[in-house]
Amino acid sequence: MASNLDTLIEQARSNLAQKKLKMALNLLKKAEQFAQNDTSTLARIYFEMARVYGQSSDDASALALVRKAINSSEEIAPTIDNWQKELVASRKNSLARKVRKQLQPYLAESDTKKYLLGITPRTAVIAGCSGAGLTVILLVIYVFPWHILRFGTYSYQPGAFDIATAKSNVGQLFIVVTIDEPVDNAKLTIPISSGSCFAVSKDGYLITNKHIINTYHEAVKDRDVITCELVACFGSRAADRHKVRIIHECPYYDAAVIKIEDKYFPTPLEVLDTEFNPGDEVYACGFPGKASDLVESLNIKEIREKWRDKIKKLRREGKADFFAIVPEGSFEISVTRGIISAVRTIKDVKWIQTDAVINPGNSGGPLVTAECKVIAINTIKHSDSESTNFSLAIKQLTEDLSPWVKF
Repeated sequence: MASNLDTLIEQARSNLAQKKLKMALNLLKKAEQFAQNDTSTLARIYFEMARVYGQSSDDASALALVRKAINSSEEIAPTIDNWQKELVASRKNSLARKVRKQLQPYLAESDTKKYLLGITPRTAVIAGCSGAGLTVILLVIYVFPWHILRFGTYSYQPGAFDIATAKSNVGQLFIVVTIDEPVDNAKLTIPISSGSCFAVSKDGYLITNKHIINTYHEAVKDRDVITCELVACFGSRAADRHKVRIIHECPYYDAAVIKIEDKYFPTPLEVLDTEFNPGDEVYACGFPGKASDLVESLNIKEIREKWRDKIKKLRREGKADFFAIVPEGSFEISVTRGIISAVRTIKDVKWIQTDAVINPGNSGGPLVTAECKVIAINTIKHSDSESTNFSLAIKQLTEDLSPWVKF
């Protein structure tokens, strides 16, 4: 079977060279059917498909197949890198830049340094003929402070985490529902912690996950819910809370924009649109552990049973603010440190995989650098791993969020 696959791929390459694009694509699709779970071969097939679409100037399809190839096997990255150099040589600079951007997280560090320096193997050999030239090159590589250069990517610089900025700009979201209490013919107002959010503008625009907003929509439609509000708490007390309204829900990503009308943020979080690499240090901010699984199911009977006794006690004590059912410690922000394990593209969505601890309640909070600059939105905890978590890379949301967020 392997030899047959190789034959199909080579035939496709031959047809591509002769500009018989449709024939080449048909052969590659047939090869894809035979490859089944052979990830290495699938990566080759997707790469060759990308070359076909690149030849036909369908850049979007070519990039999608580049991502599929890398997701199938990261070992294909150097081969794709050679192709992007061919694209530059053939003056397809736009596609070459986009392909290079897809490759950045996967290229070896030595290869990256080589391109940053502009030193090719041949140049290195020529320079090596001169002892002085070799000395200069070594000094440039090992002595020059590369960290002061960005080259379009972010390089982590050690330092103390800016906790004050995080506290000022990361909030906890509550869905506040009012429901009937049939036993004593009263109404129960219950705040249910549902996730986190963070400020990205001085006038109160916030970012969170869309799945939190979806849960709010479900609560509004529930026939047992009389009223329903979305509330954000900033600060260490239940009283530091504000109503928010929904501004925008991203159609393709788990992200949303909400707005506080009565709070000003002097130094909102800065959102970065640069690339990040495995090994960079990051911090996950939010309010984990307090988001109830009850809000996921919206089982009103369970909600009523959970809080009935505590609310009755508050009433007997003459207290009307039912946020008192939420423990005081719940309003203290949690920050966990980790590193980026990988940058992955799954179904055309880019995720930052990290070992920074993320739990229910962290959803919607920011994944930030030590300087408290946002690179992703905390979203998913891997169900089978305590140390694998995924955050939605925020750079891909530039177009979606640009009316409200300054990148």
